[in-house]
Amino acid sequence: MKTRRIISYMSMLLLCSLSAHAQIIFEINEKRAEIVQSVTYDTAVCLSLNQMDNIMVQLLQGDSIVAVSLISDLQLLKQSQLISMQADQISAAKAAISTSNNFNKVLIADIRELTAENEVTKRRLKRNRKGFFAASVVAVLELLLLL
Repeated sequence: MKTRRIISYMSMLLLCSLSAHAQIIFEINEKRAEIVQSVTYDTAVCLSLNQMDNIMVQLLQGDSIVAVSLISDLQLLKQSQLISMQADQISAAKAAISTSNNFNKVLIADIRELTAENEVTKRRLKRNRKGFFAASVVAVLELLLLL
């Protein structure tokens, strides 16, 4: 019985070796499969070309998923950088608006002060004109009385 099993295993290995066109051994490390040139192993695995193609398709799909996830990570990083940059710009704009508002308040205070000074100057001017006119009238009357 044991000899039958051994013979059947040997015949399967012989069939596998005859049906395989090339022997390619993969070593899978950190989500990436690489072809190994020389391998020491104690377990033989027989794969058909169709199975090898399916494995390669799976590996390539895994690699493309990793690449897509890296691209997505980079896009998220770029968007977060843009958001932080825009937040900085918004805070700078708020600071500029605050400074502008403070400057406008100072200008309004200066305008009010200058307007008040202008009103005082106008009143003094009117008072001085009235005084000059009264002095002129008195001088003319004195001249008329003297003549």
